[in-house]
Amino acid sequence: MPVRKRKLSSGRTVWQADYADARRGIARTRRNFETKREAEEWIAAVKHDAHRRLIGERPRRLFAEALKRYLEEVSPTKRTGADDLDNARALLIPIPDGARGWIRLGELPLEADPGGLSITAALTLWTADQRRIQRRRFLGHEDYWLIAGAWYWQPDPASTDRPRPRERVTDAALLAELEAPGGRGPLPGSTLRHRQNLAAAVLRKAFRWEWVDADFSTRIERDSPAPHRTAYLSPEQLDALVAAADPDFGRLIRGAACIGWREHNLCTLTWERVRWPERAADGHLTRPGMIWCPRTKNGDPIAQPISDRLEQLLRDCLAARTGESPWVFADAQGACWLDDPEKPKPLWRPRKRWLAVKKAVGIEPGFRFHDLRRTWATHLLQAGAAKDRLQQAGGWKTSRMVDVYARLETAHLLDTLNLIPRSGGDDPQP
Repeated sequence: MPVRKRKLSSGRTVWQADYADARRGIARTRRNFETKREAEEWIAAVKHDAHRRLIGERPRRLFAEALKRYLEEVSPTKRTGADDLDNARALLIPIPDGARGWIRLGELPLEADPGGLSITAALTLWTADQRRIQRRRFLGHEDYWLIAGAWYWQPDPASTDRPRPRERVTDAALLAELEAPGGRGPLPGSTLRHRQNLAAAVLRKAFRWEWVDADFSTRIERDSPAPHRTAYLSPEQLDALVAAADPDFGRLIRGAACIGWREHNLCTLTWERVRWPERAADGHLTRPGMIWCPRTKNGDPIAQPISDRLEQLLRDCLAARTGESPWVFADAQGACWLDDPEKPKPLWRPRKRWLAVKKAVGIEPGFRFHDLRRTWATHLLQAGAAKDRLQQAGGWKTSRMVDVYARLETAHLLDTLNLIPRSGGDDPQP
């Protein structure tokens, strides 16, 4: 019997599709479904695809097949390959639909059957479902979402062969824990946009692989990019932040605002990549010092001369060095501030410490460690640094990124605006 009801060891009841057809070249395959209808529809689709192959037509490809190939062939070549895995897992989460039960993007064909749901329309439904999430909690390595006033457990889509839909939480103790303060709010638009971009990239590749006749990526609706942040600290706020931190952590904060590198590049700076300045006997500089990073976020190396301020900071770090620690900015035990320095995505350990020092000096909770890079760029621009040199020092590909990161206070424009002296008729009125 190709479809039968069975009970799993976990106690769940499923409908199992068990099908094989040697004449059509279909090896025996078993798959579990939530309903009998889904199992029967799957067998019908398998037969239909096999028939198309027999008569020489192009086989129907599913979104999951294209996504799998993309993750295997394209993602490993990208700096953001690890992010692709997380976003792909999210795209496979089933979404509810009154007429169809549960929609799984991975099971939809890249080219919809007549009258069927297209992958781009399903992505619109998926986005709308994700926007319904009001709060998020992560407890015991499990995801929980608050939707329309009720908490749901969302199983990991990769934990089973077929992604399982979310289940409503009814346990009173767990509900009390979920309702406790903390957790996260709705999914930001930037996160949804990253996932929409991944789906578009997969569909674009499917067209280039000649799996479909059209590029469906152009039909995907995407969230607007997030507005650029303008957060940075004044010199007084920066000094207060350093003073509130312990000496080891304070040197890391000073380094972020003094060097302007991204968090991962800063934390993984080693002493072997520091070339000290050389001076003559009279103190005259004969060769400037240099620090460098072999690879940044955009894939290029970056080097920076050692300024007088940075030299003093590096000598403070050297004086506080623990044993033979290779890290310039190390904690009290001489360890790197990152959980795993080899990972391209920073996993910064002292989050609670960062929150505590911000709170101690009255800096808004939303101010990120990465905003110290904005602080560095803003201070240099306000001091009169040329934008082209600031672009080179920051390792940005375009001058537009200088405008994104650096902000100029209007007070610095006063001297320029006063170049034209006022006349008698311009005297301010009392």
